[in-house]
Amino acid sequence: MNKQAIYDAVQQWQQRCLIDDRSLFTDEVLWTNEHLHTLQTLLERSDVRTFDDAWRTQLRGADDAMYALLVEVLYMYYLFPQSSSVRYETKKRKLLDVAQAGGIARPTDEQLQPLQAGLAATGTFYNAAKYDEVRYIVQFALSLKQLAREQREALLASPWEGLKRLLVDARQTMKKDVQMEHILAHLLAPTYYACIASSAHKTRIIEAFKHILKHREDDIDRQLYDLRQELSNEMEDVDFYASPLYAMWQPKKSEPTLSLHGLVFGDASDVLRAQIETALKSGKHILFTGAPGTGKSKLATIVCEQLEQPYMRVTASANWSAYDTIGGYRPTKTGELQFHPGVFLQALKPDAKWLILDEMNRANMDEAFGPLFSVLAGDDVVLPYEASNGQPVVMTRQEQHGEHVYVMRNDWRIIGTMNTSDKATLFDVSYALMRRFAFIPVPLPKTITPALMTSYLHAWQMTYDDVEQLAALWQTIQDVRKVGPAIIEDVVRYVMLSEQDDMTSALILYVVPQLEGVAKYRIEQWLDALKPFRDHLQVQRLREACEDLFNWSDYE
Repeated sequence: MNKQAIYDAVQQWQQRCLIDDRSLFTDEVLWTNEHLHTLQTLLERSDVRTFDDAWRTQLRGADDAMYALLVEVLYMYYLFPQSSSVRYETKKRKLLDVAQAGGIARPTDEQLQPLQAGLAATGTFYNAAKYDEVRYIVQFALSLKQLAREQREALLASPWEGLKRLLVDARQTMKKDVQMEHILAHLLAPTYYACIASSAHKTRIIEAFKHILKHREDDIDRQLYDLRQELSNEMEDVDFYASPLYAMWQPKKSEPTLSLHGLVFGDASDVLRAQIETALKSGKHILFTGAPGTGKSKLATIVCEQLEQPYMRVTASANWSAYDTIGGYRPTKTGELQFHPGVFLQALKPDAKWLILDEMNRANMDEAFGPLFSVLAGDDVVLPYEASNGQPVVMTRQEQHGEHVYVMRNDWRIIGTMNTSDKATLFDVSYALMRRFAFIPVPLPKTITPALMTSYLHAWQMTYDDVEQLAALWQTIQDVRKVGPAIIEDVVRYVMLSEQDDMTSALILYVVPQLEGVAKYRIEQWLDALKPFRDHLQVQRLREACEDLFNWSDYE
């Protein structure tokens, strides 16, 4: 797909939506001040941080225009990311899910074609902070809609004064720094604004090339514009993410020392290994995110073992409070109350152990981890408890001694895991905690090939008669819900142990439960995709299992 289609789509959005108030896909009036304000209010109604969890509840009962407007806002959100960040199939599915929920006409394949290409990669937090990125698009449009049509046209035609003012105004109104500010700047004025989504990257590039800048502008985007003009005298295509420019501003990376032996990540192994090492060296705790069964917990264990760090592993619970994590009074056999440390303090003393915290987001973060925030930030915390020596219990990063002191040394780490398919609790994480963790996505293979399937079977020390069929079957599952290799390992192990090679039961036991929350029509599409496997599968049994588990009869 030609990237020019993206810029053409943006020009249509600018004219039809931002200036004329019309829909991007129909001739209806849609992008009005009233509609945008209503959508903004709806999206602010919930404290849920995960956008894909929140919008279904927030838009429930809203009129068709709100669903149609959200589809087009999401369209703009997904225009910029390349497939390495968000696959086209994912982009399309997200838009169609909104359209189906609202009972409105779906965008056609032709209308969605510009989403296929993408312009550049987006950072991890572009997906993690989707809620704010989407709301920024709405706020930017609202800032513009306060003005008369002629003023809108004038501001959008003025990249440095007009457009810049609108972008900054939207950010200041939201009080959030988002990548969408940089993305919209480039999309609306690509000649003037570099194709860069990260403010940190912009700063790093200017720092690396400041010696060739002739003018000292205060605005970093103007500096980048001048820099690109200077570099264009020496090269035809100024791309800061391609050779040779990329190597000139990207920090040199040390040779990785971790080995991911036993886990299959393909081409992503080196990137994943470097991300882990860099995060640990920079003093960050780690949060592995990904689909069920990607090997997040095993990866956390491997990191601790290879770095020769003793560790303690626990699974978070929705019932956790500060009593479970930090500690509190507990009666002794004699009936006296004595302070008992929670899981965090147990990991610090008597011998420091790294803490592997599985399913971290299942806990109420602010309630369970509250005192931890301050200590992670470098402050001492005096807890409202006394140790057996009569001294108040203290959490600190300073080297101290005493029965009542729990020291969080600089080399102590938490390695958490988070299941990105857990829609009930996903990313219910306060920003106070997020700032202290490096979110590292544990990847899934984009395409399941027989060769890749063979690699997994080798790592599991298992064999399977028809590897091509198994790879194709896993691919059908991936198309409806991302599941990691551990789920497929469970499926294969069950089939090997069953007397009749019962693949149907294996899918019912291990795959069907993972489809919780998937739209009914998409599960039905999966069942239809399984028809070529009918010699080995009983598709009707699978359908009945889905009907029972997801109460489909309630929606008939």
